[in-house]
Amino acid sequence: MKKRILSFLLALALCACFTLPAMADDPYGPQQIGFYLAENFYSFDEPSSGDGWSYDGNYTMTLSGIQSTYGETEYGVKLDQIQLNNPEKDFTFVVQGGTQNKAGNIGIIYGGGFSIKDSQRKVVTFTGSGTLACKSVLLDKVIFRDVTLNVEEGFSCWGLTMESGSIKASSFSMGHTGTTLDGMYSLMDGSIELENEESYSGVIRIDGLEEDKIREIIGLFCDKSGQPLQPDIHENETYGGYYAFAKGDETDEHATYAIFEGTGNVAPGGTAFTDVAADAYYAAPVEWAIAQGITSGTSDTTFSPDDTCTKAQIITFLWRAAGSPEPQNASAFSDVAPDAYYAKATAWAAENGMAEGSTFNSEAPCTRLMAVEFMWKHAGSPSAAQANFSDVSSDAVNWALDQGVTSGTSDTTFSPDDTCTRGQIVTFLYRAFAQI
Repeated sequence: MKKRILSFLLALALCACFTLPAMADDPYGPQQIGFYLAENFYSFDEPSSGDGWSYDGNYTMTLSGIQSTYGETEYGVKLDQIQLNNPEKDFTFVVQGGTQNKAGNIGIIYGGGFSIKDSQRKVVTFTGSGTLACKSVLLDKVIFRDVTLNVEEGFSCWGLTMESGSIKASSFSMGHTGTTLDGMYSLMDGSIELENEESYSGVIRIDGLEEDKIREIIGLFCDKSGQPLQPDIHENETYGGYYAFAKGDETDEHATYAIFEGTGNVAPGGTAFTDVAADAYYAAPVEWAIAQGITSGTSDTTFSPDDTCTKAQIITFLWRAAGSPEPQNASAFSDVAPDAYYAKATAWAAENGMAEGSTFNSEAPCTRLMAVEFMWKHAGSPSAAQANFSDVSSDAVNWALDQGVTSGTSDTTFSPDDTCTRGQIVTFLYRAFAQI
């Protein structure tokens, strides 16, 4: 309990200080898995409910008129929070249409501190047409659509996909010093309005971007007269890279007001692609893969979901989905250059029994059987019930079918030699990693 209190106070301090945005991990804990609503702890695996809220037991909470997340612990510590502890999947808040909701501090926290990889950080989605008022937001990767969110203090995140809806807050910080936000942010539509007349550092801080991208994203925000804001960029001498505040067009003062009003166009680094239809089976997997840093588009506006996926791509995607673990040795495959983007991924695959031999044949097309074999081996080669396919007999296929990673191409065939597309591969990974 004491560790939980310290963890929560640390999260509040980080949000209030506004100097290390989105550092939502605590090296000392917590170790428990579940969520706190006020002082009450609930399992992620079991349905639960209360006045104005319900949780489905599968990482979705519906807010239907909640008016308080306030409580007091047995130690007399007063808490006002919804805090996600060590989530193992992405989490969704559904703010029910026509309802007014109130919460305290909404946050996410992990045990393990800075050992948490970008791809291990979970996405929190806000969706629905209702209104939510809260004290502060301290999350990692956020997808925002339709909701009206009013934040008394700061909105702090690691990366943000803003599709629709509106956010009002006293400050907005995105990114983390010493990391890169490439592929982790997208301001498309909706609005973000920020105001704090008493803030010394202003209402915007961005970390983890190069200078040109800092200028682009801060330039999306305007002052009250409609003039784009300018960045006040600083080099981080300790961690490298840059961080920036926003200032007015004709002043050295940090901006105390800023507004972003979306146009429907994708901001730099965005994740909305013209070739990914909203109702495509791979739409959610693509969104997840981009947010997790597993892959990016083939251009600023295209994902190319029907392009054939290569062995190099599938093993790299899988490596990133696993958290980009550092291999013990360099890749020993003779056809893998040390500076190839997939070099570490192939070395990791070899060390973990997913690939063998003297060559990797990186540019070979990835087949359906090959894809599930890589994923099955990564899962520890578990056994599963025999699938009734006439064209293949494989433990990996049995596992993939049992886990819902993929299905057959018909009731009796799996088509193991068919090549996989980019859309199919991110869908397989999404089902294996985001929906476990």
